[in-house]
Amino acid sequence: MAKDNVSRKLNYGGSRQPVPKLVGLTAESALAASARAGVPVVAAGPGDDPRPLLAEHGTVVRQHPEAGHPLGLSNWVMVWTEQNGASEQEAPRVEGSE
Repeated sequence: MAKDNVSRKLNYGGSRQPVPKLVGLTAESALAASARAGVPVVAAGPGDDPRPLLAEHGTVVRQHPEAGHPLGLSNWVMVWTEQNGASEQEAPRVEGSE
């Protein structure tokens, strides 16, 4: 049910706005950047279901679609943050750590 509510709120007129770069921004900054660009942004929830992105979610570690990609009809940018996606990220390899 929550997914349907998010989808209904995020459907818009089909503007082909380019997606801004959100990776590395705090959730609050990502919300502001997406608003300036005119593209909606949501956070990935369990099973990657869209959830509202909240300012307290931390830093954006991944986004889809990537920056510069045009956003199509009834789409949004999905982001994974430190709070909801850090476990999905591979730990960086450090030389000599083996």
